[in-house]
Amino acid sequence: MRPPALSRGASCILPLCLGALLILGISCAGREKAIARRQFADRLESTFGLSFPCSVRCSPSHHGPTTGLLIGIEKDTLTWTWEGLGGRLDLVNNPPPGVKHVPGRWDVWVDSVTNYPPHLVHVGPQRTPLPVNSPAESVFIEALLYAIGSDSVRVPIDKDKIVVLQMRQWKAPPGRNLYLDYLYRHDSGPTAAVVVRALERQRRGLPAFPTSKERSERR
Repeated sequence: MRPPALSRGASCILPLCLGALLILGISCAGREKAIARRQFADRLESTFGLSFPCSVRCSPSHHGPTTGLLIGIEKDTLTWTWEGLGGRLDLVNNPPPGVKHVPGRWDVWVDSVTNYPPHLVHVGPQRTPLPVNSPAESVFIEALLYAIGSDSVRVPIDKDKIVVLQMRQWKAPPGRNLYLDYLYRHDSGPTAAVVVRALERQRRGLPAFPTSKERSERR
């Protein structure tokens, strides 16, 4: 026995109901996202005194720390540095006697000096360290992730004037000229992504950089 056919009115109402449910779902998702953004903006403001949303400018170095700025929507800034590998290359290139020519010992030596102690982010004029898995580090990572996703500027904009001014006033580490470093910057996104990737590895209990064993397993 055939089921009764839907009336013309019912067949018209069904798509309308489905459409309304879809719009309601999208509206709820958008509202939840907006609430999450406001909550994070409050955390960023209370932790670092920085407005949200924000963008990032940073300058890598093969012989020192990565240096950068997070720039809030209200043109307030947070200076930060991350050591990376640059500051430990001298240790890698000057191993103890009897290590360099023994493959197993050499790999252990490189892994130890490049990953321990952990690579911390330092923020503000006093370069305050953010401990691994601390609430402040979590806020910093989230802000950096947002900035990477929203900012791929390759040409000077108004915010760049703030960066240049900050970098002129901020005392650079020995051997660094942040102002010149900045002028040669093309895109901060990839550099900031390296920092985020390393910090997230450390939060999972892994070394900041892949070990010799991890690298060999990928080949």
